[in-house]
Amino acid sequence: MVLEAVDSNRPWFYSKDERQLMRAACALPQRTSVCIAKCIDEPTVYSAAKDLRTTPGDDGVHAFATTMAFGPLALEVVTIRTPAAIPADIPVTYDVREGPWDQILVQVWPTSQDSRVWPPSHGLAGELGLDALTERLSPATL
Repeated sequence: MVLEAVDSNRPWFYSKDERQLMRAACALPQRTSVCIAKCIDEPTVYSAAKDLRTTPGDDGVHAFATTMAFGPLALEVVTIRTPAAIPADIPVTYDVREGPWDQILVQVWPTSQDSRVWPPSHGLAGELGLDALTERLSPATL
């Protein structure tokens, strides 16, 4: 949410209410997931954001993904917005690009009963690995 303020020319994805709820109650917006991954050979700080839409405008599903890394730790936060006609309790799934994501990513929000080992045996290899994580939700180009 804070990184959105870096580019004043881009419309913000998160609403004022979502930002205030995060500040006051540490509550993430609905349909937000957070995953972490191990970085290998990434000594710097990395950040990238992707604004993902199924259709132009506000009529379709809209997602926003932020990828950050601080040395050996990477985080990916994905929030999905759906049209008002889709009830909040209906799960939403999305396609991801092919990759070993199940071996690399550990979902930390929402929490699950899966027992995962940290750090995982596989990791993201440098900036190329972080770029692949950033692009994993983008439609493949032909």
